[in-house]
Amino acid sequence: MNENLFIDLLNKLNKKNDIDEWLHSKYKIKPLIIYGNSGLFKSSLSNYILRNLSKVIIDIEFCKSNHSFIDFINLTLYKFSIKMMYENNKFNHKSLIVDDLNHIMKNDKKLFKSFIKWFHSLKTYKNPMIFICNSINHQQIRKIYDKCYPIHISLNENDCYYYTKNYFINHKIINDNEIKLLIQRSNYNFNNIKINIDFYKDKFNLIQYYDIDYYDTLEKIKYLLTKYSQKNNIINYINYHNNDIIGLNILENCSSLTNNIFIIDKIYDNILLSDYINSILSYNNENILSMLVIFQITIPILLLKNNYNKENLNTIIFNKYISKSIIYTHNNTLFNTLNTLNYKLIGNIFSLFEEYLQENNSQKKIYIKKNLNSFCMKYNISQNKKIIMKYINYYSYFYKNSKVNKNNIKILFEE
Repeated sequence: MNENLFIDLLNKLNKKNDIDEWLHSKYKIKPLIIYGNSGLFKSSLSNYILRNLSKVIIDIEFCKSNHSFIDFINLTLYKFSIKMMYENNKFNHKSLIVDDLNHIMKNDKKLFKSFIKWFHSLKTYKNPMIFICNSINHQQIRKIYDKCYPIHISLNENDCYYYTKNYFINHKIINDNEIKLLIQRSNYNFNNIKINIDFYKDKFNLIQYYDIDYYDTLEKIKYLLTKYSQKNNIINYINYHNNDIIGLNILENCSSLTNNIFIIDKIYDNILLSDYINSILSYNNENILSMLVIFQITIPILLLKNNYNKENLNTIIFNKYISKSIIYTHNNTLFNTLNTLNYKLIGNIFSLFEEYLQENNSQKKIYIKKNLNSFCMKYNISQNKKIIMKYINYYSYFYKNSKVNKNNIKILFEE
């Protein structure tokens, strides 16, 4: 991503001088915490700030690994390397990014507790550290926030237009109304904006669109749970064509709102039932629309209404289904345009590379690597390395104990 974007963004936030001072010495006083809504450059900005340093990253991939957080930190962030002796760098070449706290807290409680315990035990900060989160409302995250220098990224519609036009459109001749349409249909999320530009080119009217925005969706759920009377008819409150996205957001957040497995199971059953009804019956029938609202929203809300954790209500997050679907469709379209690739070839690469990583004999490793390179050359795979990298992640997901990941697979494509 264009580094001018980050210079521009830091200037807009009036943080450029603060960041320079922090990198120079203030990182020893406090870490940084960068927070704001999804898709507003938080991860990219963190990587830009620490661009000259070696980065240790705790993220969603780490959550899948089942590694001990403390052991990992000791072996990476604090480990001395011989290279440090020969390079004059006051940062010791090591920095830490935790991306993001809200996700880790929700999906890997053991890791989150280990991180909290480690962070509060620190007496000094020897390495630059950046923590990323969407919300600072949670009590534990707030305690971290209080010990950090904060950077809050909040962009209005004009800001989104400015960054999209200047850094994402790439000088294409697209009129202002089309750019605004792209932004709106991407839910003001720059990750979605980039994906939609790559996938739809300039046909932004084709982007799957729900005319209920990010904030309105979450506010409607909060309103239904806290203020809407069970005696009223929820169907009259909900716009028919908005019910699916509200239902998906209820499903996304139900496990954080309640620990009652019976309630979660019932919510899941009802939303599956609505999805099935929707797939076999006409969506334009008013009775069917009312039925969908009952299964997608009314029943889940009534199940949760008197049985939810009020502290977690302000930390509910927007459903990731839309962007993930777009990413999957985009990847699948690319995959289907390549005549040389199929899932069996990628599976063979995965298996051979797994064998390479598990082999301890250096001569055998050289032999396996040679076979891998020959295999890639035969099927012209090196030219499609981006697709390989994407689809290797699918195999890694299903084979939890595999050592193959998107980072070490890069060895295949080294010159």
